[in-house]
Amino acid sequence: MAARTVGRLRTSIRRIRWRIEGSAFVSRLRRLWDNFREPPVEQWLKTMKQSEALISKRDMEGLIRFVKQWRHSVKIVGILSTQMAAAELFRTPEEAADAKMTELMDALHKTRFMARYRRSPQYHDPQQNDCIRGMLAMHDYLLNAARDRYPQRNYRWMHPSELRETEYILDRVFRQRTCTELLRFILERKRPSPYIALRYGWEKDVDRLDTLYREAMCADISRIHDLRKEIQQIEAPMERRAESILERLYEGMPPSAYLEKVERELQRLDWLSRFPEKAEPRYTSRYYLLKYDIRPEASRAERIWKIERASQRIETHLARMTGRMPRTDKTFIFVEAKRIPRSAEKSLRRTPSRNARPQKRGRKH
Repeated sequence: MAARTVGRLRTSIRRIRWRIEGSAFVSRLRRLWDNFREPPVEQWLKTMKQSEALISKRDMEGLIRFVKQWRHSVKIVGILSTQMAAAELFRTPEEAADAKMTELMDALHKTRFMARYRRSPQYHDPQQNDCIRGMLAMHDYLLNAARDRYPQRNYRWMHPSELRETEYILDRVFRQRTCTELLRFILERKRPSPYIALRYGWEKDVDRLDTLYREAMCADISRIHDLRKEIQQIEAPMERRAESILERLYEGMPPSAYLEKVERELQRLDWLSRFPEKAEPRYTSRYYLLKYDIRPEASRAERIWKIERASQRIETHLARMTGRMPRTDKTFIFVEAKRIPRSAEKSLRRTPSRNARPQKRGRKH
C-alpha cells in the first residue's frame, strides 16, 4: 500500500514538472536566460574561425576542449555541429569507433544545444533533411557496424527497429549523394564510398575489386585476361543492383547519359531476341551477358526467356523513372512465330476448331 502511494506521488510530481517545463512562461524564461549567457557576435566570428581550423587539422583533442568550453552556448555549438556535418569527420566504422571520436560525440551530446535539438520537431521527424540529424544517424549506423565487426568491444547495440529508422533517415538525408555515387559507378565504373558499400552489402566485393585492380597494375598480359574476367563477374551483379536502388531513390528525370546507356542496352536485347544464337562472348560482351545472367551454354529457349525477362525489366525501369509507357511485346511475338516451323503451321491450319459444328454423315448422291 505504501509503495503504491509513493508511486502515485512520484507520478503526480512528474506530471506537474512536465506542465511547468512545457508552459510558455518557463520556455520564455529559458530563452531569455540562454540569450543572456550567449557571447556577443564578435565572439561568434572568432569561435567560427577557431572551429574551422580545428576541423581542417582533424584535431580531436582540441575539438573536445572546444565543445566542453562552449557547452552552454547554443549558437556556437550549433555552428560547430553544422561544420562537423559538412566536413564528414567519419566515413568508415573504424573512424566512427575511434576513442577520440567517441569522446567528442559524447561531449557534443551533453551540450545545451543538443538537449534543445532533441526536443525540436525536426529531430523526431524523419522526413526532415537536416545535416546534423544525418551526422548523428551516420555515427550511430557506423558504430553499429563496428560492433558487428569487433564484437569483443563494448559498443552500443541498436535495436532492429531503431536500425531501420536510422537507415530511413540516412536515405532521406544522403539521397542526392547516394544517387550521384551510383550513377558514377554505372556510367564510369567508379567504385562507391565505404558508406555506400556498407549500406548495400558491397564491402567484400569492393575490397576484392581493389585487390584485383592492384594486381592488374603489375600483372602479365596472360594474367590480365583472367583478372578482367573476374572483375566483370563482380561488377556486373553490382551494376544490376545499383540500377534497382537508383530506381527507388532517384527523384525527377535521370541524366541523359544514363538514359542513353539504358536505351542502348534495350536495343541490344531486341537484337538478341531476333538472333539468340549470337548470345555468346564472340558476338556480345561478356559483361553484358553476366549482367543479365544469359549463359552461352544454355538452350535456345532459355536464352530467349532470359532476354525477354531482361527487356521487360528495363522497360519497367524506364517507365518508372521517366514516365513513358512501356512498349508492347511485338518483338517477342515475332520471335515466337519465327520458331514455329512451316510444317507445324500447316498442321495447325488443318486442325478444326473446338467450337466448329460437326458435319452430318449421309449417303453420297
